[in-house]
Amino acid sequence: MDSRNFIRFSGWLIRVLTAVSPAVLAMAGVAAALVVAGCGKRSDDQAVAPPPANQPGGQPQGSLTVWAWGPPADVLAGLADEFSRRQPGVSVNVVKMERRNAWAMLGSGLGSGGSGLPDVVVADEGFPAFVARYRQGFVDLTDRLAGYHQLWVSGFSGMLTADGRWLAAPWLVRPVAMYYRIDMLPPMVREDDLAQWPTILAQSDRWRSAGRGLLPVGYNSTDFLRILMQENDAGIYTASGEIAISGRQAVSAMEMLCSLEQSGLLVSISGQDDLLERLRTDRLTAVIAGSEFGGVLKSALPMQAGRWKVLPLPAYYPGGPNVAALPPLGLAITAASRQPGLAWEFIRYCTLDGGPEYALTRFSVLPALRATYGDDSLSEDDFFVGNRWGVFFWTAEHPVLTNYTADYIDSDRYLLPAMQAALRGDTAGWLALRRAAEDMANNSGRKIAGR
Repeated sequence: MDSRNFIRFSGWLIRVLTAVSPAVLAMAGVAAALVVAGCGKRSDDQAVAPPPANQPGGQPQGSLTVWAWGPPADVLAGLADEFSRRQPGVSVNVVKMERRNAWAMLGSGLGSGGSGLPDVVVADEGFPAFVARYRQGFVDLTDRLAGYHQLWVSGFSGMLTADGRWLAAPWLVRPVAMYYRIDMLPPMVREDDLAQWPTILAQSDRWRSAGRGLLPVGYNSTDFLRILMQENDAGIYTASGEIAISGRQAVSAMEMLCSLEQSGLLVSISGQDDLLERLRTDRLTAVIAGSEFGGVLKSALPMQAGRWKVLPLPAYYPGGPNVAALPPLGLAITAASRQPGLAWEFIRYCTLDGGPEYALTRFSVLPALRATYGDDSLSEDDFFVGNRWGVFFWTAEHPVLTNYTADYIDSDRYLLPAMQAALRGDTAGWLALRRAAEDMANNSGRKIAGR
């Protein structure tokens, strides 16, 4: 087998589960985010056991249960069907859940020693919170993943590891870019004018005269603000864990968001159905979203083939950084699983052995596996003008590293009210962020960066 084919084969959470607002749970935005957990009594350094030796011909056999929610649950369901087709003795049941219910059930299962938990769960920015409290609830995959790390893009280690041990395998990355309708630019506005935020703002009167909005935004989600922050090299926390939302770069991102709102370039949407209806009726020109949104467009709006193009994010200044991403996703095995070896075989398929290519071509999601980025056939897509994948591949290879702390998922409790107050004009952006940072510091004991 050649190398290419081989590659393709609750201080912390109490507030979230008991006092978190619905807005926090909805922060997935257009490209929904997933969280995970698992549980049990396995020791931290115990690797996944190999499949039972008594299986005929060494082929995997048995059944698995996987918990997931949001659009990636559909991706996993497709991968499960394909895996079962390759392994006739295996059945994989992907249970798609509401995120709120899933978090409650995961927390309950972890707290009760593993009762009722699945074999495999999805790991995202909430994973560190579960690990901080229930480290032994997950199978240690460090030995299983040895030698594979160079095959994946970077940016996962801080989210899927604890004390240098890997508790989940990298699965998907979610870089964002600008999708725009090439036939809906106002007069005197060119594609090059979409390369920088200041240029877009300077032409806001032309967008208003055209009678359509530029970008959708969910006012109950901080996704767009986080994207603007990350692009401007600002995070929720610094690498050392200090609170960073009141820093200069974060304030600049908030000011950019408010400027876009005040210029009439943002359109409030209530969800994906509302978004697609506005796109169908030509009331929106562009969308900031991840690679998976391309699949949504092709499926929901086939009549718009040949009218869409993907560009990098607009930069803050000429030649400035234009890279951002939603939190990546991994796959973890709960220590409660009675089939850890089979669970590993399924995860290996999803992350290394054929699953990444299937997910990319079938669902338009971007795997963490670098080897999938060189598929020339992906450029042959008559729905989009140009090669949309080139933008996403480049962005994935140049990630902005984010410090996903155990209380990262709780940050929206402070950031969302600050954003809403600034957008309403009730409070200046810098002041709203300063107050939010002070509240975070008082409740978490963390220091505020620069103080």
